[in-house]
Amino acid sequence: MIRIEIQSDEILTRNGIAARTGRPFEFRYQLGFAHTVDSNGSDLLVPEAIEISVPPRMQPYAPGLYELAPGSVYVNRFRQLEVSPVLKRLN
Repeated sequence: MIRIEIQSDEILTRNGIAARTGRPFEFRYQLGFAHTVDSNGSDLLVPEAIEISVPPRMQPYAPGLYELAPGSVYVNRFRQLEVSPVLKRLN
């Protein structure tokens, strides 16, 4: 299980104009830390900083420990495995 730690409910944004379409975009995200493992399956000593996408109408994740919800991992239309993190609170 991959544990994700959220320390702040602050939402950060990136704005710009899409090169392909010329339309404006806004990307909302929160900073978190992924408690992952090395190639031998041992826990890493230091969690890795990550960005978790927050959809436009969604409230930020509250500080705490989370795991990836089952729907986070899926097969796309090209039959490739993808991950789009959705967090499930642990505590």
